[in-house]
Amino acid sequence: MYHRVWLAPIQKPRSHQNIVILDYDDTILPTTFLDPEDEADMEHLVLKFKNKLAAVEEQVLTLLKNFLQVSKVLIITNAKIGWVEYSSSCLLYTSPSPRD
Repeated sequence: MYHRVWLAPIQKPRSHQNIVILDYDDTILPTTFLDPEDEADMEHLVLKFKNKLAAVEEQVLTLLKNFLQVSKVLIITNAKIGWVEYSSSCLLYTSPSPRD
């Protein structure tokens, strides 16, 4: 008759879901600051800003890990196909694949 009247908060079914939406360029990666013109310029920027990019990457990974503990995370972009994969592989050293 009184089956599961009280449930611990962790056992209760979710009535809603949190979602965080982040834009890739200038939120995850400081694209406007870097403003690469071509692949050769990208290589130059990697060398020039190596320490700053490592610090950005550390902060981004911490931010994403924290968000993922409490919500679903979507990263969006208006960039050309392949830009996220290319730029993150060049500029972020431990970047996960876009689907991870």
